[in-house]
Parts: sequence; structure tokens; C-alpha cells
Amino acid sequence: MKWGSPMKPVTFALLVLLPLSLASCGPAKMPQTFLATDSKAWTQWLDSKTDHGSFSRFEVRDVLKFLAGPADLAIEESAALDREVQHIDLAALSVRQALWKVSSEYGVKIALAVTHEPRTFLDALETESRRNGPGGVTTLTEVMQGDPEEYRSLKAEKKIYREEVQGDTLYYAVENVLCLPFANGSSAMVKTVERYKIPAPGVPEAK
Repeated sequence: MKWGSPMKPVTFALLVLLPLSLASCGPAKMPQTFLATDSKAWTQWLDSKTDHGSFSRFEVRDVLKFLAGPADLAIEESAALDREVQHIDLAALSVRQALWKVSSEYGVKIALAVTHEPRTFLDALETESRRNGPGGVTTLTEVMQGDPEEYRSLKAEKKIYREEVQGDTLYYAVENVLCLPFANGSSAMVKTVERYKIPAPGVPEAK
């Protein structure tokens, strides 16, 4: 039997079709309308580089919470939020691109729900962070999504550095002191402030 000749076109077809099938399974392209807003300030924040490089072994809902930062997101409740993210790399992505990557890969519908321009807390917009410590250490974080239970615990332990209610939101800050070692054997003590937000008293907490 001469099997060599009939097999050639079959092998050629497989080699051509395989890359095409793999290409069709690539990540969905982010639509231009994803998290669109008329606010220049929120647009600037969404298109800035995310501070988060990657996540491993976090639930999807927690990854979204970290990425949301100062923004309020409307997230459609689904079983996908409880899935564990084994590993997802978000390095070099903007906040918007990172949120789209999580949304598209895990099938979670999210929308921007902010109804106000970025507010000022501790003399800085909630979308701002300051990296003016030794070696570029962040001395003031952007406002992050806080936890009401954790806030109450910190309040009881008198660890709240500053707090302020604006509209339906309570902003609070926690001060830390870091000891930074340097290659020459010296070290520096640096004060850092982490800023958070939770619903103000009397405002229902998000589920």
C-alpha cells in the first residue's frame, strides 16, 4: 500500500486549521463602552496603570474589590464570584483593562456605579496615591474598599488615624510605620497612611 501520498493533504489541513481554532479561543476584545463615564477624573483613573501585578488563590469577588479601589462598582451577583482565581497576571495593564480581564475570563458583569466626582480626603483625591518615600515607597494610598467589620474593630482598638463622612460614604485612614533597610546597612523609619471607604452609618452595606 502507498499511504504516504494520501496522508499529505490531511496533515496539511490539520496544520492549517489548528492555529485558526486556537486563535478563535483567544481573549474577548474589550469594548470601547466598558466602564465608560463622562467624568474626566474617573476616566483618567481607569486608564492609569493598576498597582496590582497579579493575584493567586483569591476569590473573584476579592480580586474585583482590590481592583475597584476608590470606585464604586455594580457587580451582578453570580456563582462566578465565589470561584478561586488560581493565578491571573495584571502587570502593565490599566485599571480598566485589569477589570475587563477579570470580567471576561470569569463571566462576571460589572458596571461603574460612582455618582460623584472623586472626593478629597486627607488633602488628596481618593484616586490619588503618593510615592514620595525612600525608594519610591507609597506614603499615602489611593482610597481602597474597606470592610465595615474591620473598621469597627480598628475603631475599638483606637487605631483609626482619621475619619470623615462625605455624603453616603465614610472615609477612614490607618497610619503605619515601616522600617526600610538599605543595601549599605542603614535604615529609615517611614510613616505610611492607608485610606479606605465604607458605607456611612445608616447606609445599607453592599452584599
